[in-house]
Amino acid sequence: MLGDFSTAGEQIAGLSGVGGGNSGLAMLSWIGGISVLGGMVLLVITAGRKGWYPLVGGIVLVLLNWLILTYAHALFLPVIAGTGVISVLWTYKIAKQILSNKKGKQKCSQVSLLSWARRGS
Repeated sequence: MLGDFSTAGEQIAGLSGVGGGNSGLAMLSWIGGISVLGGMVLLVITAGRKGWYPLVGGIVLVLLNWLILTYAHALFLPVIAGTGVISVLWTYKIAKQILSNKKGKQKCSQVSLLSWARRGS
């Protein structure tokens, strides 16, 4: 299909551009590495008083990059499923609201507009 992937996680990672050294996430490692180096230099220059924030921040960025590369399938699948469930529930709510309005009553959009106007005033 799109490549020679063996698992669903690798397919999702391949579709999203995650993985490999040429991905957009490589920037996290570069910035993290530069931050770690800067933090280490500041720690040496200031005798350990300053430089902890860049050091810890750089380590966090490198770990974040590794987590995303390693667990892309575990991060993306729940997000996709969650947005699908929210969409279905929202559609059900709107359909139920439309069907509950009888003929002669105000339209659904008019009801929500009137309730919004009452709250704002």
